[in-house]
Amino acid sequence: MESPGDTISGVINAWNDMIETENESVRERLSDLEKKVLEQGDEIVCLRSTLADVLRRLNQLEGSRPVTVTPLKNGANRGIINNVPNNNSLSKDPLRYRAANDTNPTRDNIRRVPSYGNSTNTPNTPSSLPQR
Repeated sequence: MESPGDTISGVINAWNDMIETENESVRERLSDLEKKVLEQGDEIVCLRSTLADVLRRLNQLEGSRPVTVTPLKNGANRGIINNVPNNNSLSKDPLRYRAANDTNPTRDNIRRVPSYGNSTNTPNTPSSLPQR
């Protein structure tokens, strides 16, 4: 028969083995999550670059194709494709995208929507990514 000391020692060794196995599993999971964060950071940089390119192209086209908006029931606006308004359109003024270098004081300021992608980027913390 085993002595109580041997039983306790066996339980402690088994417990230590389980903890070590769990720690290794947590380290592997953390490593996988860190890889995902890096990949998603790269993807965000690419998406921001693509968005900046699209906005630049829109600004180039702003003089040739204005977009008319139609108010919807919920208060939002819907753009009309090919600048062909429908019969119930309430807006007669075309909506245009403002060029980044446009300094015309008669134009309305563009409303900026904050990014919620990173909780460490507060309004007082500048982003390291290029801004418009």
